[in-house]
Amino acid sequence: MHSAETLANLQKFLTLLDPSLNLSEMLTNVAQQLVEMFDVDHSGMLLFKQGDETGEVIAEHPSRGAVGLHVPLTDYPLVDQLSRQQKPIAVYDAQNDPQMGGARPTMRQLGIKSILIIPLSVRGNILGSLSLDSISRSRAFTPAELELCHIIGNQIAVAVDYTFSLEMVETGRQQAQTLREISSVLSQSLDLNEVLHLILEQLENVLPVSGS
Repeated sequence: MHSAETLANLQKFLTLLDPSLNLSEMLTNVAQQLVEMFDVDHSGMLLFKQGDETGEVIAEHPSRGAVGLHVPLTDYPLVDQLSRQQKPIAVYDAQNDPQMGGARPTMRQLGIKSILIIPLSVRGNILGSLSLDSISRSRAFTPAELELCHIIGNQIAVAVDYTFSLEMVETGRQQAQTLREISSVLSQSLDLNEVLHLILEQLENVLPVSGS
């Protein structure tokens, strides 16, 4: 890939990493760009949560029904390798390679023959991974493609981390507003039942409530 073409593709990614979009929409756009840029059949985004034993697919292109799919991380040697190296790893035989571990059934389910997995790393922490999936044929990825994917992965990781930060700020703002409204209720009413009802009503706006 020529340097001018590489710069043009990187500029495209910068325009796609739009924090005004929700995370799933932004990453779906990124997945589409990856498919077109690297001429692969599919791209997916897997997010890890600290302490979880699975990662969740939150975006893909084209759609193969993988969004919401949970991939086991406990028996997945490649994830440990990603954490240590923090560089893209290519697997030629994704359905049978031992380093795919517990993810091999998922590869067979999705029909993925070869895969390039790119870590989404920020400050040494792995937020998740994105993949370039070859389904129609087995494929070897070149060193130049690995290097370009490393740069792209770092850009995406920063955008994902920033989006998480924005979501946390917005959640904090909503909770602060709710507390102010609760305080207002307390100062305006002496009826205990009314106060409790209004407090619960306000809390339901910002806290997950499960029915009995």
